[in-house]
Amino acid sequence: MSLQAQVYKNDLMMSLGSDTRPPVLINENEFEQWQNRFINFIERQPNGDNMMKSLTEGHMERLMKVIPATATTLATTVEKALREYDADELLRYQADNQAKSNLILALPNSIYNRIDCFKQNPMLMWTQLKKIMLGTVVSTQLRQTRYMNNFEEFKVKDGESLKSVFDRFWVVINDLYKIKVTKTELEANLKFLNALQPEWSKSCHRMRNDVRISTMPIQELYEILMTDETMVLEKKAKLDKKNNPKTVDPIALLASQLAEQALTEDAYDGSTEDDGEPLEKAMILLSQHYQKKFQRRTGSNNLRFTSGSKEVEPGAPSKPYVPKYEPAKVVEPKKDEKKVMNCYNCGNPGHLAKECIVKVVKDSAFYRKKMELADKRENGTILLAEEEYW
Repeated sequence: MSLQAQVYKNDLMMSLGSDTRPPVLINENEFEQWQNRFINFIERQPNGDNMMKSLTEGHMERLMKVIPATATTLATTVEKALREYDADELLRYQADNQAKSNLILALPNSIYNRIDCFKQNPMLMWTQLKKIMLGTVVSTQLRQTRYMNNFEEFKVKDGESLKSVFDRFWVVINDLYKIKVTKTELEANLKFLNALQPEWSKSCHRMRNDVRISTMPIQELYEILMTDETMVLEKKAKLDKKNNPKTVDPIALLASQLAEQALTEDAYDGSTEDDGEPLEKAMILLSQHYQKKFQRRTGSNNLRFTSGSKEVEPGAPSKPYVPKYEPAKVVEPKKDEKKVMNCYNCGNPGHLAKECIVKVVKDSAFYRKKMELADKRENGTILLAEEEYW
């Protein structure tokens, strides 16, 4: 057993206590649990009732007795001696020391140093301890708010089992009982169902439509869902395997083989005949991986590589890349054909605009265009052939 595990075991035994030793307050955040254990330990002691009175009512005041007057002295009041106490008074007196002793034994030095000024009175020690651990009214309100928020914001962690979810949810319900806040069976059941992972949707839908959901205890709901856990886990495993298939990384395999070989060479001076076999297998896998990933795809553009090409059998010779394309066809004009000119004025072929015999209509559009062309010439703009002979 490791040292850390041994320390944890010792702390756990001390926090639980025994029949003869009170539980120790190891963790300050667990004061409420420790308080219940400590009170239970006090009540189980032979003089437990009187010790509880010492913690809640204070220590017993010293008893006094009256000495009657004599012929020469007056009546006086003096403190009773312990030998004069009766059985009940003696038990009450002893309970003060026992309660104080058990309380001191139950507190570590980090906590006892804060209340050791009240060590003569067990009631003051107990009262100050609760103030330090539980706080004032403000701390109580903050604690109540935190408990209620834990219920409203309860969520399931990634990869958490159904048992772990139920255990955490039951702690939240128990915290609400501490502050006297109760949730109905319907509220608790629906909150638990809504917090489960998506793979539980089928089972949750069935339970929401169950007529007993409003009266069913949360423990019974958990037991019913436990019957579906195997089916849900198998369904989740198939979905994960489909979405994330396992692949062998040849680079990682090669690195692991090299590291293993280096460790082997450092540990042993000699080598056997089979030392190179794992490394050779890793190199073969690595070469296959790169052939499959970076081989050329036939019919693609010039020397473009792709990872989606077809698989190549191991050891097969690589084929030279032959681009499959046809040269562009050049269409040459026929010798008998002549270039035909179109007139920019009338649009008919066979003559130019300056040779056109069609009469131009000189309307407002004609003169407007003529003015625009004149402005272009003055600005130095180069005219098109159509505009030059217009």
